[in-house]
Formats: sequence, C-alpha cells, structure tokens
Amino acid sequence: MRKILLLSIIVFTLAACQQHIDSPSYIITGTIAGIENGNIIIQSKSIGLADTSIIDNGKFVFKGKVDEPVVCVISVVGASGKRVFYLENSNITFNGNIKSIDKAVVTGSQLESDKNKYNSLLHIVDIKYNAEEIDGEYDSANDNRKEEILQIFDLYDKEQLAIKKQFIKENPASFLSPIILWDIDWSFKTANEFDECISHFDASLNGYSYLEDIKEIFSRLRKVEIGRIAPDFTMNDSENKSVTMSEICKESKYLLIDFWASGCGPCRKENPNIVRAYNRFHDKGLNIIGVSTDTNKENWLNAIENDGLIWTNVCNLKKWKDNEIVQLYALRQQSENLLLDNTGRIISKNIKGEELHRKLEELMN
Repeated sequence: MRKILLLSIIVFTLAACQQHIDSPSYIITGTIAGIENGNIIIQSKSIGLADTSIIDNGKFVFKGKVDEPVVCVISVVGASGKRVFYLENSNITFNGNIKSIDKAVVTGSQLESDKNKYNSLLHIVDIKYNAEEIDGEYDSANDNRKEEILQIFDLYDKEQLAIKKQFIKENPASFLSPIILWDIDWSFKTANEFDECISHFDASLNGYSYLEDIKEIFSRLRKVEIGRIAPDFTMNDSENKSVTMSEICKESKYLLIDFWASGCGPCRKENPNIVRAYNRFHDKGLNIIGVSTDTNKENWLNAIENDGLIWTNVCNLKKWKDNEIVQLYALRQQSENLLLDNTGRIISKNIKGEELHRKLEELMN
C-alpha cells in the first residue's frame, strides 16, 4: 500500500513538474551590436504590455507570457528606430544593430516566420507590377496615363487577393491566416463563401481573438444577405431632418442604399454612374438613400454638391469603429450598396458600373 501511495506521489510530482515545464511562456534572448549597456523596452498596446530589460555587454533577455500571439515593438532607450514583430510563447532570438533596430532579425516565432513567407509572396507581385514606382507616378500623370495606371493596379490588386486567399487555404493552422482573412473579408460576395473559408481553419485556432471577431462579422453578414429584410435605421439628412429608411422604401418601387464617404476614391469615382442611374430610372420608381460614413460635415456636404447627389443623403458623423450603421450592415469598406424592393427585401448587393444599369433595366421591364 505504501509503495502504491509513494508511486502515486512520484507520478503526481513528475506530472506537476512536467506541467510547469510545459507551461507556455516566451523567452526573448537578444543581442544589439554597437551598444554595450543600456535599457531596452518591449511593448504591445493590444494587451497593455510594457516591460524593460537591461542591456549588458550588448545582450538582453525578456521573459513573460501571452494568451495568444500579439504584435509587439522592441526599442532601445535613447536610440531611434524600432522593430515590430509577432510575439508568441516560444524561444525567440533577436539580433540587431543599434543603428538599424528596425532591421533586426527575429527567429523562433512561427507567426513571424509565416509573415515573412507571406510578405515574400506579395513582394514578387510588387516587383512584377513595379507598384511603388507607378504609384508615385500617378499624381503627375496625364489623364490617359492615369487610366493606364488604374488598370495596372486593378490587375495588381486581383493578383494580391489571389495570393492572400491561397495562403489562407494552404495554412489553415497559422495564426496569420485569420489576420489575412480580416484584411480581405470585403472580397467575399456572399456569407456562404465567407463561411466556407472560415470552416477550413484548424481547430487549434478556436478562441483566437481575430478568428472570434471574424465569426462575429460573419453573423452580421448573415443578416444582410440577399433575400433578407434590410435592417431599418433612422438618421439625420443633409438638412438635419430625421429620415427613416423604411419610410423611403415604402414610397419606392426599388431603393438603392449607397454607402460612401467624401474621402473614398472608389466612391467618388462611382458617383457619376449612380447619378446616371438615378436620372434614367427615378421616374420608373427608383429611389436612392446615400449613407455617408464621413466624420466632417463640411466635407460631406461639399461632396454632395460637387457630385450632384440630389437624392436623400444621411450621415451620423461618427467614426467608423463607433458607427452603428457600420455594425448594423456589417460594412467592411466604405464603398458598398444594397438594392431593395419596396418591402425592404435585399435583391442585390454591391452592383456597380454597367452592372447596376443592367439590373435596374431587368427589374423595371
């Protein structure tokens, strides 16, 4: 009996020790060339991390624990520059030079390695399209060249998007994949397509804050799918009068809810097309309500006048993260729209250019 009890104590002790050894934490061992002694700081705003270590003979150590991978910054007190990287519970090495901290080599973080692989893929596309140079050329280019540059960037954006989706598909267990999905969630035309991408993630990512946020976006997207009744809202118009969306909808054969902002390039580029659609189909029953996400009233009103937006325009002048309309309609970018029938049912989403005209012709006929 004593042997069994003793054996149980030994097993329990070993298990406890093993649990302690395996307890997730991070250790950053680093060297900074060009400095013998000083102080070095690690920070992460998202979790309130702020820790200082002493540089001794050019070497330093940080120890700690994070609940999940986070973006952090390392900088040396009194020196310029900083190195941004992903911190996770692992053994991480940091090798840099006091003259160029931002170029320090970080190894041991799987997420940081994934980021480097991902950035290398995107860099190939940058080189292929000479993106940086033609971007700098745009402002001084003539109209013909500007149109060429816009066409080049359209191809560039499509190729980058394809790389991002492929990375997510090939790396379902990487913490970077939900971050990338967060960046491109606007590109999914339906909630089902979005859900299919989410479903491929490895179970090890469950509970990860980025993934949980994405799932919340997905649940809101479900509520504004084609076939659903659009959520009602009331907001002040450009004359400071209260306007309710459903009331305008009842007075219309079809209602286009156009989300936009004065500082949104694609929005302003699309506005002449929407004006043309309004002029063609308003007498046949089309109404439009422009919902701006501007925060500056003067900019908003000037854009309405300059672009000739003669329909009802509303705005609550709230920042994106505090804007209820952004949450209500699961907006992922400023330039979006929904076409409703007179019952408020969503019949099309994000149709622009000639596609908008074709859809309205089909419906009106």
